[in-house]
Amino acid sequence: SADFRITSRSVSRSHCRVFLNEGKIWIEDLRSTNRTLINSRPVERQPLQDGDQIRIGDAALKYLAAGNAEVAFLAEMREHVIRDELTGLHNRRHLLTTLNDALINQRSADPASLSLAIIDVDRFKAINDVIGHLAGDEVLRQLGDVLSSETRKDDLLARIGGEEFAILMPGHSLDSAAETCERLRAAVEAHRFVIEGHDEPLAVTVSIGVAQWTEVMKDGSDLFRDADELLYRSKNA
Repeated sequence: SADFRITSRSVSRSHCRVFLNEGKIWIEDLRSTNRTLINSRPVERQPLQDGDQIRIGDAALKYLAAGNAEVAFLAEMREHVIRDELTGLHNRRHLLTTLNDALINQRSADPASLSLAIIDVDRFKAINDVIGHLAGDEVLRQLGDVLSSETRKDDLLARIGGEEFAILMPGHSLDSAAETCERLRAAVEAHRFVIEGHDEPLAVTVSIGVAQWTEVMKDGSDLFRDADELLYRSKNA
């Protein structure tokens, strides 16, 4: 029931709370087993100061007050960590992290409302071999734009490696996710990929495998495996 979860055995179920009081941010320990520490000292209830180091179990946090220049720097660094450099989309690491977080939330929600699609560019090797790798990169950039334009804001689109993309769709049943994937597939097929130095626009198609989370799955890798197997069934067909 916590608003912010730290998935560690060293953290109590209700460990501490952070709240606003008379313009200051406070932290209060909730009789946790391992206590809440600020700057290595156990506290019961204390206002936070800019730069305070907070330890909750084995998790270390840092409080940065509004206006701290470090906030913008850390936000920029985080974007570098979670983004794919070529397309600007999220990367595989961020997708897997978000998937794991979504599965934690799924345990108290409808288990049939989380789907994952994996998208692969058809015959991409031929594009690289015939037109060149720079053209291949441009196809991937434009493909990312096409997929982004057709993806709803609550879904997470990521490039997960090479010519493979994935979309995590919370709140989507399998039927709903399949409809979304067909819309994506048709949008890519209709798009003409214009490559500098190449006279004719390229026609590019994709294959998609989409799977839904079920209660028999143990973790996110099972969902990923199902979507991947269905992708290759799609490509072979």
